[in-house]
Amino acid sequence: MYWRWNRIPELADLPPEERKRLWAEARRDPFRLTDFLWLALILGIAVGTGLAMIYVPKNLNIWIGLPIFLVVVLGLGRLVDALLILRYRPIVRRLRAGG
Repeated sequence: MYWRWNRIPELADLPPEERKRLWAEARRDPFRLTDFLWLALILGIAVGTGLAMIYVPKNLNIWIGLPIFLVVVLGLGRLVDALLILRYRPIVRRLRAGG
């Protein structure tokens, strides 16, 4: 699994402008129900973590709670990138082959 889009083998040897063009073209693929479900799950985790950090531990110091929340949100951002790569990599491969 790749975590950064510029590390995908199909895009690694291309100049940055061509990478961006191919990636933008691949993202025009129609929206699917599974995309919505992944988005809902990830947003649910982020919102749930935020609410838990606010309401559950009344005596939790902000300097402990805030870094925990940031780590969760940033980790979810990486997860979103990995899921997008997983979703769009076959499309990029097809576009690169001329289809």
